[in-house]
Order: sequence, then structure tokens, then C-alpha cells
Amino acid sequence: FSLPCECLISLFNVINCLPDLLSLRNFFDEAIQKLSPGGIFLFEAWNGIECMINPPEVVIRNFISPDGSHLNRKALPELNLPLQKLQIEYEIWGRMRGRLVKIKSVHDIRLFTINEIMYLLSSVGFKSLQVYSSLPDLEPFDFNSANPPRMLTFTASV
Repeated sequence: FSLPCECLISLFNVINCLPDLLSLRNFFDEAIQKLSPGGIFLFEAWNGIECMINPPEVVIRNFISPDGSHLNRKALPELNLPLQKLQIEYEIWGRMRGRLVKIKSVHDIRLFTINEIMYLLSSVGFKSLQVYSSLPDLEPFDFNSANPPRMLTFTASV
């Protein structure tokens, strides 16, 4: 048993770890059941259409700290357009506190569209649906933008 809450927050694109639309609908249904009347649900998600039109590319980032530690991160994305899935393999290597670091990690991401997300939110009873650019900016989403953001924040209320 848990008491209803006034606000639920899901950061770091957690919904994109769900494998399909049914799982997403179930997630939204569970969220609305946890909220009290007037409660707010805020969550982040990849902009599915933008990622399918302009897929992520290989990116290498270098992180250096004042203590001499350094890490390199290579992101190797692979888009499966028909399934609306993106797999990103991360390779991380370098030295941290004098120790050699070498890690591989694979992230399977489901690219939901804004329309899919909005439809499923409303289908379980959410209202006042809004779309913004991702944190920290939270600019209202411009559906006519020629350069839409890759990451989005959604809000909905009970």
C-alpha cells in the first residue's frame, strides 16, 4: 500500500528502456494510479522521429580530471528503423585513480514518437499534456521546428 503522491518524475529517458507500446502504456497506467487528483507526471524521452530522421553518429568524448584521471567514451549507435530501435554500444577506457579502466556496455533503446507517447498518456487518463525540450532548458516544443531537440521532456496531469 502506498499513498498517492502529487508529483512523479522519471529522468534519464527511462521510458526508452521499455521494449514496446504495451509496456509503455502499462508504465503510464501505473503512474496515473500513483498520483493524487491534480498530480503532475514529468518524464524525459528521446525524440523518436528526430532520431530516426537524423540518427545518432559515433561520438568519442574525453574526460580529464585535475588528479590526472582520464576516461574516453566511444558511443557506437546502430539504428533499426523498421523496429524503431536504437542500440548504443559504449566503450569506456582510460585511467582512474591510477587504475586501468576498460568497460563495454550496450543500451537497447526503443524510439517512441511524440504521437505515440501523447496518445498513450491520454488513453490512460492523463490530461494537460505538454512537450518541452529536455532539462535544463524546458523550452516549449515547436512542432514546426526545422531543428527539433533530440531529447524531450513531457508533462501530464491527473
